[in-house]
Amino acid sequence: KDAFLEKHAGRCIYTRRSAGTAGDDGIASALASAFALGESAVISPMPSPGFNTLLHVSHAGVDYVAKLMDRRDFTPALEGHRGQHLRYEAELLGALRARGSRVAVLPVPGADGQLLQAIGDRTCMLFPFVASVAVAEPTREHCRAAAIALAAFHGETAPVSEGSGAHYTFEALLDYELAHLRAGMARTQVDAPAASLQIALAAAETAREEVLRDPGLPRSHCHGDVCPRNFFFTPDGAILHDYQ
Repeated sequence: KDAFLEKHAGRCIYTRRSAGTAGDDGIASALASAFALGESAVISPMPSPGFNTLLHVSHAGVDYVAKLMDRRDFTPALEGHRGQHLRYEAELLGALRARGSRVAVLPVPGADGQLLQAIGDRTCMLFPFVASVAVAEPTREHCRAAAIALAAFHGETAPVSEGSGAHYTFEALLDYELAHLRAGMARTQVDAPAASLQIALAAAETAREEVLRDPGLPRSHCHGDVCPRNFFFTPDGAILHDYQ
């Protein structure tokens, strides 16, 4: 995915960002206030492999990672729903936290009990720091651990409840992606890769209809961006993070 996106200047947000500063715009003091960390908290910037700002937070002998996101949101699942992604993610993680999930990195509530906190013009969530192994090329064991974690996550989030994420359904999301794929193919010269995409598109559309015809198929919420960099691999197994 990253290798593909590097070819498109418009998607340069996926390139690794260098660590910025934590104090130039009052972020450190606002973060300490929002999560009642006090003056003893040590906050320092971290490199980020994406479009979020990450800060390392050390307080009372415990390490955290603060994730600051553009409040305007960046992932419109459907046209007209822009700006709801962060609320959906917070509600989903809140539900997992209430259920004591062991396969997700669960955020820490702020001083007001809410998971999402406003920090200047951005929104922030605070997560426990997870010591894990960076995996560039997943082995069979990594894939097995990831599959176990993903299956457990789906079990923890089924059945799907109504709420801000009600529009993040299988058919809505798939239709959105298929429409973009069709539009992209229409602008691409027909060649071997395009022919392969056409076959894949037809298969996806067939699978969509088969799924929708099965009334007994259980539904759960989804992570939205399952790839190696969104798993933490620890001695106890895999943990999911960075929900989309």
